[in-house]
Amino acid sequence: MKNQTTDKKQTILDVAEKLFAQFGYDPTSTREIADKSDVNVAMISYYYGSKENLLKAIIERYGREVLSRLSVVYNKDEDPVVRLKTIFKVYIDYSFSHPEPIVIAHREMGLNVRPEMQDSIHQVYSHVEGLVAEILQDGQKLEVFRDIDLQLFLFTFGGMIDHQVHQLHTMQHLDIDTAMFGLCDLSDENFKTRFEDFIWDLIISFLKK
Repeated sequence: MKNQTTDKKQTILDVAEKLFAQFGYDPTSTREIADKSDVNVAMISYYYGSKENLLKAIIERYGREVLSRLSVVYNKDEDPVVRLKTIFKVYIDYSFSHPEPIVIAHREMGLNVRPEMQDSIHQVYSHVEGLVAEILQDGQKLEVFRDIDLQLFLFTFGGMIDHQVHQLHTMQHLDIDTAMFGLCDLSDENFKTRFEDFIWDLIISFLKK
């Protein structure tokens, strides 16, 4: 019974995530979410209380997953260059395989500043900011990295990744041929590697002392 409950709750969250990303938060009704999840509307209220709480749960899950993956691979004793590359690779890998939360956050933050979403995003950002600050300081001590503006660094390169993910996800759902622009689907491993290498070349070129 417990597994069934967990499965239903997970299914509702997965369905809501896909619908919010594809059609937007406001246009998507709890009835649509319930129908696609094969549950009744009351079940959504029972598990999440409201559509707003569903949105919050989606962003919180995304944050937990990103931080969990970082905690597994991050080794503070490694070379700072290796550590920084690992952080960006983990973020790109997860974002390419789970683009929906990024699409939702970008769209909803642009339309309506939701405190619950801001809080969840800020928690992830603060943690990553701390890791990157530590790496940059270590690299500067070793005279590998030059002194830079940390906040602008994170917003610029993080924003580039998020924008690419958002753009490709949108083009895919609009049936736009990404090959016309020399791009590929988010699921294309070769393209992801190409993008990771491109971003890393920009980052390391910018940071070199």
